[in-house]
Amino acid sequence: MSRTFKQWVLFITACVAVGFMVSAMSASLGTTKDEVRNQLRMTVDFTVLPMVLPDGQTPSDTPPDTPVVTAPEPAQESTVPPEVIPPETSENKTEPSPEPATGDTGGHIKSISLEETPLGFTLKLVADGSISDTTYLNLTDPRRLVIDLRGNWQYRGKNVIRSDGAVKHVVIGEHSDRLRMVIHFRRLPAASVEPQFKANGNELFILVPLS
Repeated sequence: MSRTFKQWVLFITACVAVGFMVSAMSASLGTTKDEVRNQLRMTVDFTVLPMVLPDGQTPSDTPPDTPVVTAPEPAQESTVPPEVIPPETSENKTEPSPEPATGDTGGHIKSISLEETPLGFTLKLVADGSISDTTYLNLTDPRRLVIDLRGNWQYRGKNVIRSDGAVKHVVIGEHSDRLRMVIHFRRLPAASVEPQFKANGNELFILVPLS
């Protein structure tokens, strides 16, 4: 064989070898692309695209690993009824009983008269009822004697009784809770006087000793 023929045989053999190598490399690259494509398919988010099961059904919306939290049941209300307070009525409302009246409640004084004696003087009162609740007190500067008839007594006579003896005059005044008599002296007694009260039916005698 000539040298030129050998060179052509070697050249053809080298080309065939290179072709096999290129084919092998192409096949290897194709396999790698398929693996990468398969891996990309495995990372698909099934929460966006539903996963197709073998029987053609779609999975449930709730992920299997998500725990289900149940809401607590509301507490049962108490069945005990609230205490009812009855309104205050006239039956259960208690009022303090009125205090019993003491002494006379008053009335009308028909007349008041003054009589003087060497030992003192006497006031005579005539009323339409009995007179029993009386008080007195001595005043000084000037000296006076005050006598009160407790109660709502009314008197329609003169409010000043004058005299020429030891008593100068008696001033009578009506008040809502008493009838007051103020005795003014012409000759002052030596000390405080103590009147004496004597009742006889509807009449009251007030004896005032001055000596």
